[in-house]
Amino acid sequence: MKDLKIYLLVAFALVAFVGSVLIYGARTSNAAASEKDVTVVNNASDPVPVTLQGSTSVSGTVAVSNFPDAVAILPAGTPITLRQTLGLSQSIHAIENVTLFRDNGDTHINGQLAIGSISIASTSTPNPGEIYYDFVATNCSGNGFGEIRTVVAQSGGTTHLDLPIPQMVPGNGPQRPFCVELQILNGNYAEIIDVTAVGTVR
Repeated sequence: MKDLKIYLLVAFALVAFVGSVLIYGARTSNAAASEKDVTVVNNASDPVPVTLQGSTSVSGTVAVSNFPDAVAILPAGTPITLRQTLGLSQSIHAIENVTLFRDNGDTHINGQLAIGSISIASTSTPNPGEIYYDFVATNCSGNGFGEIRTVVAQSGGTTHLDLPIPQMVPGNGPQRPFCVELQILNGNYAEIIDVTAVGTVR
C-alpha cells in the first residue's frame, strides 16, 4: 500500500511537469509567431518625423525666414539733414527739379519731418540775379502733398532761413512714402548751388 502511494505521487508529479512544459511551449510558440521583421523607409517624399537632440550637423542649403526688418525706423526727435549740391562749374538749367529726401530708400521714418531751417549758398555767374527755390512735398511719383516754403535768394551769396515754428512735411500728416523736392528757377544766374534743410523726425 505504501509503495502504491509512492508510485501515484511520482506519476502525479510527472504529469504536472509534462503539462507545464506543454503549456509554456505553446505560449512561447505563439509569441514567436506574433513577432515579425519590420522595415522602416525614410525618403525625401515620405520622411519619418524625428526629434533632434544635442548638436546636429546640417548640410546643403537651409532657408531661414521671419527675420526682423534690417532697417530700423528712426525714432521721433532724431535730427536729420537734407542736402544737395548742384552744378559742375557751369550754369544749371533755367528750371531744375531736385529730390532732397526720399522716404522709400535706406532712410525710414514714421512719415513726417519737422523742418527748422533752410540754408542756400551759390556761386554767381557773370550775370548775377535772384533765384527762386520752391520746396514741396510729394508722394515720390509726381503727386504733391503741398508746398513747404518758397525762398528767394541772390546768387553769389548765402541765405539762411530759420523757422521758429518748424514746418511739418508733409503738412497734411504722416505719409508713406513721401519725398521732399525742390524746384529751382535759376535763370542761369548761379554755377554751383548748395541747398541744406535741417530738421527732426516726427
